[in-house]
Amino acid sequence: MFKLALRVLIKYIFSDFSNKMTKMVVVFGLLLMAPTLLTIIFGAIVDQYFNKEMKGDNHLMFGLCLVISGLVHNLLYQFIKKSKFVNKLNPAYINDQMLFNEFIKLVPSSPVIENLRWADFYAEVERVKYEPLRMFMHRWDNAEHIFNDLEIEKGRSNIMILTNKFFELIGAYTVPVGYNSEYASVQDKNSERSQEFECRNKEQADEIHEILESLILAHQKFITLGKKMYLLESRKIKE
Repeated sequence: MFKLALRVLIKYIFSDFSNKMTKMVVVFGLLLMAPTLLTIIFGAIVDQYFNKEMKGDNHLMFGLCLVISGLVHNLLYQFIKKSKFVNKLNPAYINDQMLFNEFIKLVPSSPVIENLRWADFYAEVERVKYEPLRMFMHRWDNAEHIFNDLEIEKGRSNIMILTNKFFELIGAYTVPVGYNSEYASVQDKNSERSQEFECRNKEQADEIHEILESLILAHQKFITLGKKMYLLESRKIKE
């Protein structure tokens, strides 16, 4: 209840329109000051060269007060607009925070990404190691998992594109290996002609590794950005 009341108050005092009002107040204050400033300057000239005193009025002080109050309001507006405390009252921020923490739980740097750094599809890779990426690809390709913040959403979208490409290559180039098909490899070791395709297999493995490297880099950039935006919340998540 307190957060709701505070959010309404801040929105009322520092609404988007209030910033335009600040500009109007400052301009009006300057206009009030302008004639008085000219009078003071002209009076100083007259006093200096003609030895006569000219009296002004209180327009200068009133205009100056308007200018100062407008500038102070604008500074507060910019501070509150960028404040993390205020962001946390925003439903869009809360939604993004929850999504980021959900992503970290699903695809953490350790052990998922760390294990994939050393994956060698020319030999064989245990399928369970990249299963979290498959879950991400299937669960997060929908409107419910889109971030409101454009920068972090761009990172999520990039990871999704690379993940899809990664599994396209897995499906096109690899074959199941092992008694229960628990491994994947570009080499079909059960084929008598497997040695004939050694050059092709190396090229396919390199293509998979290249996409995987880009995917790991995109993941790390996304985590770094997310922790800057949701630092306090992400500390609670154990990767």
